[in-house]
Amino acid sequence: MQAVGCPHLVSLKENYERLVNDTLSMAGKEETSRFFEISPHLQFVPCRLGSKGSADKDGYYPDGSPKKRPTNEGGAPRKETKDTSGRPVKPINVATEDPTSHPPWSTFAKWAHEGKPRISDLLVALAIFLHLAGQLGRGWWVYTFGDDCSMFFNQFRTRTEQWPFTTFMMDDGEGNPLFVLEKGMTFGPSKASQIAQRIANFIIDMFCRRMDEVDAPFVRREAEGNPALGAWLLARGVVVEGVWQWTVQCRLYAALMYTDDPVFLCLGAERLVRMLVVWERLTRELRLIMNKDKRSVGTHLIWLGFGILTTPGVLYLTKKKVVKLAVQMAAAIEGTLPLANYRSMMGSLEHIVFATNRDRSAMLGLWRPLTGSWEPNNLGCDWVRRRKSRSIGG
Repeated sequence: MQAVGCPHLVSLKENYERLVNDTLSMAGKEETSRFFEISPHLQFVPCRLGSKGSADKDGYYPDGSPKKRPTNEGGAPRKETKDTSGRPVKPINVATEDPTSHPPWSTFAKWAHEGKPRISDLLVALAIFLHLAGQLGRGWWVYTFGDDCSMFFNQFRTRTEQWPFTTFMMDDGEGNPLFVLEKGMTFGPSKASQIAQRIANFIIDMFCRRMDEVDAPFVRREAEGNPALGAWLLARGVVVEGVWQWTVQCRLYAALMYTDDPVFLCLGAERLVRMLVVWERLTRELRLIMNKDKRSVGTHLIWLGFGILTTPGVLYLTKKKVVKLAVQMAAAIEGTLPLANYRSMMGSLEHIVFATNRDRSAMLGLWRPLTGSWEPNNLGCDWVRRRKSRSIGG
């Protein structure tokens, strides 16, 4: 074990006071107090005091300032560092990829590629349901609802043997030092996104199993009164020993979850109500903290920066997202965009490239600044300028 203290990132400067206030506030609430343990003394010795930073988040605070999301720098220290005995200090993200850093009793395995749903997956489902609605006649409409998990990463507790690596230092607002042990998963460690997405996939699987059980009898009843629906289901189900059986292809709903942003589509208002009931019961059973202010229900939805109108089947990029991307791309070309914001920008561009009538070759090489040992603000090289202005800015 090593005792390592890493300084906070420059990006935390504008958000430090809010980080202190929010941490102390959440630690005092029953619902979120389980996320932290705050003490004027170190909880573990030796330990690693992590680097905190902040990244852009959608929305604005009441004072008009843009919202920021606290992050952990899993790649610190960025420069070669050794302890007092001469041993190198490995960043958390490097150690998780190194089999020699794992205890002998653990099983090291390379993680599979992280698979996240795309906006195109939702559009495929919408196209199928709009086509079916046109065949079924009047009264069949496609409805949608979206939800948002609040502090999704933090809601999942890490193993206790990891806690010596998940402490950071701040003050109590009056200059007195405090040590904050984060018991939940945080932004920054390289595997955090994969873990969160796997949990999201598991939640959606649980939802679909329950929804199938609730909705299948209604689907069969609807098919008996509508020959067009009956023929559609017959083509998508399976016949075993002369008996038609239900399959997932017979679902009249779709459910996706991009990390902490679930989205749902369905045919019919009554089915929408059943979906809402099943989802509400599931989230309560799992004790998920949901942001009800961001829940939307109807025929219009904002998901991953896109607006979707389910009745005409229209997709558009929100004005806020267009402005944000334009500002980020201009800063990237000039070389003033921080690395964390560059990563966020690239994730957004990956979602919209298909909607610009281009293939993914338009993104060729643009992930390069996120590999190797690039400095966080060193994005202004001529190569990045040429690629960005030619592939996206042009």
